[in-house]
Amino acid sequence: MITKNIATCIKGLRLLGDGKAQEARDLMKDCTAHDLREAITILEDQALWAGKLSEIGERHHASDDESIRDVLIRAAAAGDEEANALIACDLLELKMY
Repeated sequence: MITKNIATCIKGLRLLGDGKAQEARDLMKDCTAHDLREAITILEDQALWAGKLSEIGERHHASDDESIRDVLIRAAAAGDEEANALIACDLLELKMY
């Protein structure tokens, strides 16, 4: 499961990639090494992202023409923790195919 701390680590790793090391450290200061390892694994395996999005779409009966943004927002409103974590990773601009 993608937790809020793992999502925070993903954001931090993106900041590191943008050369914003201090901002990344500040963001990830309360995250564990386990959270960071999970975030790295997720970023290395983009298929996991697609799989998680697909699982959320299936759990919340997404239609083929519905945007990922709409599915994630609806799922988060229904209390889906993974959807909330993915929103925290700024994935709201993708579209389902």
